[in-house]
Amino acid sequence: FQREDILAMEQELLRTHKSFFFPVTSSTFVLILLQQLQASESPAAIASIIESCQFMIELAACDFFFVAHRASTIAVAAIVVTLEIEAIKVKVSPEAVTSCLSDIKVKIDYTTDSAAQECISFLTKVHSHNAQRIKDMEETSTDDEVAKYTTGKEADPNASRAATPSPTDPCQYNSDTSSPPIIADEEACS
Repeated sequence: FQREDILAMEQELLRTHKSFFFPVTSSTFVLILLQQLQASESPAAIASIIESCQFMIELAACDFFFVAHRASTIAVAAIVVTLEIEAIKVKVSPEAVTSCLSDIKVKIDYTTDSAAQECISFLTKVHSHNAQRIKDMEETSTDDEVAKYTTGKEADPNASRAATPSPTDPCQYNSDTSSPPIIADEEACS
């Protein structure tokens, strides 16, 4: 084969498979689905919502449950859960939230899609559990206690931030805090 033949074949392969080289991620879907909201709200509010959506996506990435779900479904779940939690905090108008969710519903009907409903429900549980645990740790714990609680090891003095507790490890529970365990049967973790 000549060099030109190989280059021509590579170009043909790239043209044929262009959509498979860089699959769209949940984060990309969030940006696409929030375009209408971006046009109507303040940049600070949008930045906060996008950051919260990214956090929700990162929580989803930590849990095997979400592996079986499409990136678009995870993005919709992240947006719905975020708008329920963040919209009031960052003062996004209820009309803008309703309009944004209606626009998303036209594209992906999360109200009737069982996979979307499962993702929303599970992500809400994971987020509320972690939010309470993080709040408890921030209010009452030193960095050493947080590190030991989340990793079982002493704090790294060079660490730039405290570790986030596992969103799905039901046995990662410290009876010294008021955080509820993920599972009702704590003895299963013994």
